[in-house]
Amino acid sequence: IKNFGAVVFTIIMTTRILLSIVLSCLLYGHVVTGIGNLGLMVVLMAILYRIKCKAEGKALLKWQGIDDDALDKAQDLVQEWHEHVDM
Repeated sequence: IKNFGAVVFTIIMTTRILLSIVLSCLLYGHVVTGIGNLGLMVVLMAILYRIKCKAEGKALLKWQGIDDDALDKAQDLVQEWHEHVDM
């Protein structure tokens, strides 16, 4: 987490759980309901969207009503806070 950040850690752990579910279904014949499949697809699409945005260098959200200077200051504050928390 210290090297790559919480987002990368979350993506790795979620992907690991998804693979565990798929392998469990294939190896042991466990069944996932329609709602379960929908949930798995939503999670998978969210992960893929996050990876796509990260690869393109785009932010997931654009704050409305905040100019770029104020946004930069807010991002610096959050980054500074994360650095202190990661100690």
